[in-house]
Order: sequence, then C-alpha cells, then structure tokens
Amino acid sequence: MPIYTNTMDAIKAFFNESFDFLQLSLQLRSIQFWDILDILIMWLLIYNLLKLIHGTRAMQMAMGIVALFVIQVAADFLRMTVLSKVVSSLFTIIPIAIIVLFENEIRKVLASLGRGPFVGLTQSSSDPDLDQIFFAVRYLAERNIGALIVFERTEGLKNYIEIGTVLDSVPSSELLLNIFYSKSNLHDGAVIISQDRIASASSVLPLSNRVDLPRHFGTRHRAAVGISEETDCVVVVVSEESGRITFVKNGEAFVPEDYSIAQLKNLFHELTQHVEEDDKSRTTLWRKTLFRRERRKLIASKELTSSEEIETVSEEPEPQKTASGSGP
Repeated sequence: MPIYTNTMDAIKAFFNESFDFLQLSLQLRSIQFWDILDILIMWLLIYNLLKLIHGTRAMQMAMGIVALFVIQVAADFLRMTVLSKVVSSLFTIIPIAIIVLFENEIRKVLASLGRGPFVGLTQSSSDPDLDQIFFAVRYLAERNIGALIVFERTEGLKNYIEIGTVLDSVPSSELLLNIFYSKSNLHDGAVIISQDRIASASSVLPLSNRVDLPRHFGTRHRAAVGISEETDCVVVVVSEESGRITFVKNGEAFVPEDYSIAQLKNLFHELTQHVEEDDKSRTTLWRKTLFRRERRKLIASKELTSSEEIETVSEEPEPQKTASGSGP
C-alpha cells in the first residue's frame, strides 16, 4: 500500500483508481437494453421514495443515514480506525431502525403497490346514502354537536373498525344522530362507513403529529388529519365549539361555501373522484382551504376592531373649557 505525503495526493489517487475501475468494468461487457431498463427502474424507485418522504421527518432521518454513510467512507479512506468502527457498529442496527422509523412510509408504499392493479376490485360499487348522512351532519352542525365520520375508499380500515363497536348498519340520519348524541355511549369516537354501510362507531383513530395545524384544531380534527395521512379515506368533521363542517383528505382540510346538502355532496364527490384537469378550474372556484378562510376571517375581524376604535374615539365628548380657557 503506497504512503501518501498529503491529503491531496490521496484524494487524487482515490479518483484515479475509481476511474480505472470504472473503465475496466465497462470493458468487461457492452451496455445492453436490460442495463438501461434496470437503471430506469431504480431511478423511478428512488424518485418516488424521495417524493413520498419529501417534507416529512423521514426526509431528515434519511439525510442522517446518508451522512453516516459518508462519514464511514471518509473514515475508511483516511484510516480513522476508532471512528470507522463506531460508525460501522451503528450500521448493524440501521435496518431495524429503518423499519421502525419509516413505518408509516413503508405502509404507504406497500398499500399503493397493493391497490394499484386491483383498484376496481377493492373500491366500493356505489356511494352510501349521502342524503341521509349529510342531513345528519348539517343537523349536528346547526346545534354545535361534535361528529367524526370516516368514509373508507380503496385502502381498508378493518383494523380501526375492529377497535370500535361493530354495527354493520344501513346509514340513516336517525342512527347517526343517536350515535353522536352527547349522552350516548358511542359519541366519543369516529363512525366508519365501509361498503355503503356504517361499519362501526366509537372507533379510535391515530392523531396527527403535525405542528402546522391551526390552534383551534381539537382531538377530532387531529384524528381526521391523522387517518387521512395514513389512508386515502375522506373524513367529515363537525366542530363542537363552532359547528363548522370540515372535510379532510390527504392531511388537507376543506370547507364548503355553505352547508346545503347539495353543496356537501358536491365537495364529497370532488374529493372522492378523479377530477380531470379541465374540470378542476371549474370545481375549485367554490372550494377554499380552511387555512385561507381562517386568514380572511382574522383580517376582517382586525379591520372591524380598528373601525370600532375609530368610531369610539370620534364619539368621545370634548372637554368643556372654563372661563380662564383651561380644562376642568
């Protein structure tokens, strides 16, 4: 093994040896079609994986693993024995750490691969009775009664159905009103609608750990965001404090312009069906995200408060002057 006088010579030698090895590898056999296909498949897998974890904590963890790998290579190259052994010992537990840390991302990838060729087999044949469901939702919203309804799509929710109270009932407004009645034993939890039937009530859903959610989001809203991040379901939430109706899909919240049954059904169909590009510009005119609407309300309230302060100041009586010209 040659002894290098400085670091630059060692780096140059490393690149020269790598280039020679690459040249030797290319001379062994010619590049074929399957080699190009292999590279394209790997590129697609890596691209979709990065797209899946982009903007999440998993991306930071992945960058940490890459940093450990770079440190390992550098330590081996510079003959740092202690550092190399410490980092190599960490790599023995990295496969288990990846499974634990990337549990949600792995579940999403496997679910998307599993449902891809069989979407038509797993999707329900028709929608449930939306008139009955949204009549109950509007009734609960008018009376500030909290509710949480999950509509199962292509990804099954059997695990969450079994946790709650299994019903397997036909959807009706009377049943939903009785479930979410404040003194009912089933009101504290979610109703899951699967295969056009009310599968369960009082089901426990995973809460979202996102820190960018509005402060007024309570347990119901965080549960709706959490389950929508893990599956492709659509969730309807009725706020117990304000009576606001919120639709949640893929971790994003939507509110309708009004609470008519037709408007609620339109928003539900838009979120559950694949909308063409030409239709998106037309259907999204009346749709607003919850965060944008809340921002406008906050600005309007500030303007109203400032105008009231101006009116109060203008209506204050001027102090009467005394004979000497000074105030009282």
